[in-house]
Amino acid sequence: TGLYNQQHHHCLWIKPAQQTYLKQDLDPLFATVQFKHTSNQPFFIIIDQLDFMPPAAANNLLKLLEEPPVGYRFIALASSLDQIMPTIISRAIIHHTST
Repeated sequence: TGLYNQQHHHCLWIKPAQQTYLKQDLDPLFATVQFKHTSNQPFFIIIDQLDFMPPAAANNLLKLLEEPPVGYRFIALASSLDQIMPTIISRAIIHHTST
């Protein structure tokens, strides 16, 4: 299945290949957002297991979250907020769910 699995033509799922994110796990995300989104329908990027992202990878993601490209929406999934950088949390709208 590879490092990511695109489920829909307006959606890209990103998740770590192993127990933690590596730089190459985010490459598909950065490759996608380098293109101007021209559709009227938003393009969603879902970052699974954000709580598995070490600070170095999270810092690479931070600028993108601060100034998201037009037409792109980000959804981050995590089991624990305690493991996510506070600077990322401060730029997010948090929704808690129970399983």
